[in-house]
Amino acid sequence: MQVGRKKNITEKQQTILRFYQRGKNTHILINGVFSWGLLTGFLFLTIQSFWNHGLSINAWRNEVFSGAGLVTMIIFMTAGSLWGLWTWKQIEKNVAEIDKNRRKGKPKKQTN
Repeated sequence: MQVGRKKNITEKQQTILRFYQRGKNTHILINGVFSWGLLTGFLFLTIQSFWNHGLSINAWRNEVFSGAGLVTMIIFMTAGSLWGLWTWKQIEKNVAEIDKNRRKGKPKKQTN
């Protein structure tokens, strides 16, 4: 697929093509494991700690950096990799559609 030429495509399509050019593994690692999994797991542990122990920083630190906290982070990061894989499949579909429309010479209309 030709994704280098960016004539007659919308800003949203350019963003999709940039994600595609980074590659599958990079997308899953950055967008899935780190951006979704790590941050969501950390937020989950923080909310859980404050809910159970109040605004105690020591209790938060003990909960986040415990064995159970590590297991929780691994679970969220694994779920994040699945999220990254799912969003990658969506990116591939969008890139195929962009390529198909470019071959026809019709840019897809941008909807907001």
